[in-house]
Amino acid sequence: MDKMVRQQARRQNPQALRRRLRLVGRASRRSLSRLFAAFTCLILAALGGPASAHPNITMTCRVLFNFAGNSVDGIGEVWTFDAGFSAELLKDFDANKDGLLSDAEAAAMGKDVMKNLGDSRDFTYVFVDGHDLGAIKTEGFRARAENGIVSIAFGVPLKTPVDPRIHKLSVEIKDEEFFVFATFATDRPVLMRGEGAAADACMPKLVDDPAGAYFGGAIIPSAATLVCG
Repeated sequence: MDKMVRQQARRQNPQALRRRLRLVGRASRRSLSRLFAAFTCLILAALGGPASAHPNITMTCRVLFNFAGNSVDGIGEVWTFDAGFSAELLKDFDANKDGLLSDAEAAAMGKDVMKNLGDSRDFTYVFVDGHDLGAIKTEGFRARAENGIVSIAFGVPLKTPVDPRIHKLSVEIKDEEFFVFATFATDRPVLMRGEGAAADACMPKLVDDPAGAYFGGAIIPSAATLVCG
């Protein structure tokens, strides 16, 4: 309960919000939908948590497992932001106001956004055999805007390649303070690349992770993983 009270206090502090993600102090406070807001309120009320809490930003994600031989040596992520936050990003980084992001504009966004995300582990949790690998290093930031919606992409190199036939590899994308709510895309949420992906019939899969529940246990994240053999 004390942890949730501290989280609620940080959510109401504009300076703390800005540290969560670029421009979040000015991001519009909007719920996912009336249904989701009501559902969240009921859960949090039952847990004794802040019934008015809801995410300020929502994003839809995809994860790619990159194979080098039989092992995964890196992970790719794509995040697509909601319309409200996309508008804030374009307002700040689309210098010529053409609704697109040039290489220079995307680079400026990446420099700012990824610097701030580093304080929050880039919302990325990588597990090998259930062991959290800790803070990650990102590379290759890219950004694009289409029809007013901003998507970003980046890579996560693994220090030690993981053979998914021997070890269980999984990835979760989450903000444990629930300021940003990440969901996986309904279409091809988990992808594979590289010749090794075809061996032993490895298949990408989404699974629920009750053990990784956050925000007072109200939110159960999905984990991207591989099932081989």
